[in-house]
Amino acid sequence: MYRRMNLFLALFLAFTLVLLFPVFIHTALYQSMYSIIKGDAVRSNQSMLFQINHLLDSRLREVEQMAAQLSYHPKLRQMLERNGSIEEWVPTYEQYTEIMNLMVQPTVKNELLYDYYMYFRQQGAILTPYTKTDPTSFYANYYAYQNLEQSAWLKAISGDVPEPGFLQAAELRSNAGARAERVLTYILPFPSDAGEPSLGALVFLIQEKQILSLIEHLLTSSKGQFLITDRNGTMLTTSSEELRRQLAGSGVHKLREMQNAGGDSVYSLNGEEWMMSSVESTESGWVYYSLVPKSVFMSKLNKVQIWALSLLFFCLFFGVIGAYMFAKLFYKPVRKLVRYIQNTHNLKRGEYRGEYRLIEETMLKSWDMEQQLKSALSRQTPAIQANLLNRLIKGLVEPGSLTAEALAVSGIRFETDRYAVVVMEADDSSTFTEMEPEHRWAIARGILLEVSLDLVNRHHTAYALELDRNRLALLVNLAAVPDAMELLETAIGQARSVIEEQYGIYSSIGVSEAREGLQELGTCYGQAMLALEYRIVTGNGCMIRYADIMSADPRYFYPIEVELQLMNAIKTGDFATADRLLDHIHTMNFQSRSISLELGKCLYFNMLGTLLKIWNDLSGRIAIEGQSSTFDPVKQVQECQTLLDMHEEMKAIYRLICTAVSEAQQEPGSKVADEMARYIDSHYGDHALSLNSIAEAFRLTPQYTSHLFKKWKGQNLADYMARVRVEQTKRLLQEDADGLTLSQIADSVGYASDAALIRVFKKYESVTPGRYREQTKGDVELFSGIRESGQVLR
Repeated sequence: MYRRMNLFLALFLAFTLVLLFPVFIHTALYQSMYSIIKGDAVRSNQSMLFQINHLLDSRLREVEQMAAQLSYHPKLRQMLERNGSIEEWVPTYEQYTEIMNLMVQPTVKNELLYDYYMYFRQQGAILTPYTKTDPTSFYANYYAYQNLEQSAWLKAISGDVPEPGFLQAAELRSNAGARAERVLTYILPFPSDAGEPSLGALVFLIQEKQILSLIEHLLTSSKGQFLITDRNGTMLTTSSEELRRQLAGSGVHKLREMQNAGGDSVYSLNGEEWMMSSVESTESGWVYYSLVPKSVFMSKLNKVQIWALSLLFFCLFFGVIGAYMFAKLFYKPVRKLVRYIQNTHNLKRGEYRGEYRLIEETMLKSWDMEQQLKSALSRQTPAIQANLLNRLIKGLVEPGSLTAEALAVSGIRFETDRYAVVVMEADDSSTFTEMEPEHRWAIARGILLEVSLDLVNRHHTAYALELDRNRLALLVNLAAVPDAMELLETAIGQARSVIEEQYGIYSSIGVSEAREGLQELGTCYGQAMLALEYRIVTGNGCMIRYADIMSADPRYFYPIEVELQLMNAIKTGDFATADRLLDHIHTMNFQSRSISLELGKCLYFNMLGTLLKIWNDLSGRIAIEGQSSTFDPVKQVQECQTLLDMHEEMKAIYRLICTAVSEAQQEPGSKVADEMARYIDSHYGDHALSLNSIAEAFRLTPQYTSHLFKKWKGQNLADYMARVRVEQTKRLLQEDADGLTLSQIADSVGYASDAALIRVFKKYESVTPGRYREQTKGDVELFSGIRESGQVLR
């Protein structure tokens, strides 16, 4: 239970930490928003103060312009200069009147002005736009300040320092019974020379209510208080009498210190906190203070704070619940997995160091077992692959049962649905004579496999399968290109050439046609095997395409008359004639045309029958030297691997038989007959060749010559001579079907005219020479493509 709670708690804490991340972001956003909103409020107050500053500065600027117009008026300047140069000079009544007239019509209208007057210190006179009087009478009868004595007032307007100044707003009693008015007194000394005291001053009375009306209009929305001081910290006016009393004493000094400290401050007043903002005018030197209740100032911020804290609480509350639910949800499969492992391995609580540790150890063991299984499977993959390939090419696998995953397990992957099979057989391994036979064949197979796979896999995907000691098959998945078979045949041809040239290993190769679908692999394998077997016809060391052997001639050449000629030649011991007839048969069947494998076997079975006939007839009369008891011509022919080998073996057998026949005919007459036959063979083109010329050549009579030849050769001399000439004619007709005319051929074989040749030729061949030429030409044209294929195969 402790471990379970540890894991569950770890999940819960992890999800809680994930939850805290957006909470921290929320807090940072809240702080940023709080600062922004607070800054907006401060900037709003500052903007209000700047508006008040700009408005009052513009009004005070108008007052200063009016003062400058009056102070620098020529008449006033003239009078002031006389005051400075003539001691105890007194202006005349007319001069005062001129100055008063100037004051009656001011050039600037300003709603802040209540009234204004001039004070001349040397004369002790005060001028208003309507009267002239002395300071005592003026204070007593016109403007008396409620909280300011006459002496203090007179000292303020006759100050020695020629700088403008203000008196604190105070109630002003006018005309001893009029309504009291609160005013700010603005004292502007007359210009004087440097270092000299001022000769008087212009005094402007500014209505406090006009200033407060402008300010209160801007302060209505903020419910705040307002205060104006001069640059020396003297309180000039406030927005309320209560604020004036509360700030009396050191209150203004404290505000001044807060202003100098910079920023916005919280000012406590009668137990209530106020947000203080201030702006100092660069023109008048007035300092404007705004005091806004903190509750009002922070109202928007408090709303944002309430929403932010509510949202934070909501996120935390539901986030913790969500973290608990997710922890429970994620722990549930872990708990099931742990229970399964416990039940499988018979583990009890306390026998493992935590759920994750148990799962980790179990998975590591499973992975180790998996790797061991994969390793064992990888060692068996070649055998599995070979077994599957063997069953595939032999058509023993149902194609529908094979999937890409099943093939992938055996390391087989097919890209397309077109296939071909190549069967390769090493004809010999004599290059490696110093090795054991099995080792030699193994090396030969390896060379065939590696070289062929390397070249074929450049364009296709091929898999090799060993079929026998010296035979292997390539299952080729053809690439999706139009000339896929041409590329395959080129690669196989290159592989055969490389293996022959570099390793001295000669091989025979059978190539099937291209087929679609795995179900056709058995057909492809059968075609490749048939093509390979056709080497019986073509001989070893060639590449044979199934498409070529399918176009073979359905007939073979071995007429009865040729068989009779062969039998006569052997029986008379004439191997030269027999050799020529055998070559002619081979040429007509395997060079001038191409016959099928089955017909080739039939041909040599037929020729083997001829051999049996000859041997059965002669075996009792002749003896083969050194092989009397062991000579078995049929067995020797059957042991041949190819038809070419059969052809050569038959020649060797017939040579032995002819030699034995010749040795049995050792009488002088036989030798003379043989010499006569050889004489005819070499002189058949002589027009004078006849019985008489031959008898003369051998110094015999014509009658004896004819009798001798007939006795030992079994035929008339004239017939033999005619047959030799006909055979030569046939050779010329075959070799040069269109080059020589019939007359030229007749002349070359010993006839004086073509008519004599036609008569003799038709007698022995049953057709005219012209007809024979046409037949031969047709055969050549029919099998010209096959001869070219035969040349490729060779």
